[in-house]
Amino acid sequence: MRLFWASCILASLAAAAEPPPWMLWAWEQPMDFSFLAERKDVGVAYLAATAFVDARGVKIRYRSAALTIPKSVYQMPVLRIEGREKPQDSTTLLRACNRLIRDGGGKLQINFDAPPALRPIYGELITALKRIHGAKLFLSMTVLAGWCEQAWFASLPADERVPMLFRMGPAGRSVVRRLEQHRKFSSPACQRSLGYSIDEDLAPRHGPILCSIVTRAQRIDRSL
Repeated sequence: MRLFWASCILASLAAAAEPPPWMLWAWEQPMDFSFLAERKDVGVAYLAATAFVDARGVKIRYRSAALTIPKSVYQMPVLRIEGREKPQDSTTLLRACNRLIRDGGGKLQINFDAPPALRPIYGELITALKRIHGAKLFLSMTVLAGWCEQAWFASLPADERVPMLFRMGPAGRSVVRRLEQHRKFSSPACQRSLGYSIDEDLAPRHGPILCSIVTRAQRIDRSL
């Protein structure tokens, strides 16, 4: 089981590229992970670029904030996609992903809170990347917790699907109740990875699976 955490935590079991047991998420702010130089059990998933999509097309903004990661530390670039309109041409998006995969040594996580109209684009992107890169690519995708009820993404060829159990708003209460009752999502696509925010108290309160993950993460947080 592997965990990504920084402002957020997620546990995962990857099929390829073998990330370490713990991963830190680094977003668009100056970050220095020099303190991880001696840690072989912790890596960094860092925001490498943000793609803004609308009817006119796709614009890519690459990371500008300073980021220091020791070469010995496992690293995974993250592409954040924002937008609610379908672009006429998504070639720029695919090209940006390929660049990040190349620079990231065959690893990529895509973060997209896709509205219904853009879910086909999310699916097409995941499918295209795995078709191009095959087993040489470790591909992670984040998913909203509410999606796990229908799991429209279950058949997509991602290596990891991460339900994010934070910033869920009022609708999140029903997700919490289901997890309290069943201790896991009903869809297998949502059972191998879970995402938490360490500034929210959902995980420590609900369910033995969630509790054990967050408790472990908090111990590492203090030790770092």
